Amino acid sequence: MSVVNLYVYTNIKGIGKKKGKYIYLLETETSKGLATIYDIKDIEAIKDVAELTAIAEATKRINDKTTELNIYITSESLYNNLRLLLKVWAKRNFCKADGRRLSYWELWETVYKNTCIINTRYSLKTHSYSNWLINQL
Repeated sequence: MSVVNLYVYTNIKGIGKKKGKYIYLLETETSKGLATIYDIKDIEAIKDVAELTAIAEATKRINDKTTELNIYITSESLYNNLRLLLKVWAKRNFCKADGRRLSYWELWETVYKNTCIINTRYSLKTHSYSNWLINQL
C-alpha cells in the first residue's frame, strides 16, 4: 500500500484576486526511506484557487500505485468544498444546481479525476512541514 501526503500552502491572504505564490510538497515512504518532491509557482488568484491549483498540479504527479492520499490545506472553505461537494459537482459534470458551470471547473475536474480512485482524506491541521512551506515563500 502506498500512502502519499500532500501539503499545500499559498502566501495569498484576504479576499480578492492577488499576485502571490503557492507551494506543494508530496511525501511518501519508499524502500529507501522518506521521499519528497515540491514545486513553487507564481499565480494571480484568490487564496482558494491558488490552493486548488496546487492540488491539481500535485495530484498529476501521483502514480497509480497510490492507495491513500492525505491532503493538508489551510483554506476552510476549500476544505469543505473538497470534502462535501466535489463528488456532487462531479456527478453534475461540474455544474451548479442551476446548470451553470462552476468557476474554475477545469481545476475541480482535474482534482476529482486525479483523486477519485484513491482513498483521499483532507485536513486543516498544522503539520511537520507547516513552517517549512511558509518559509519557502
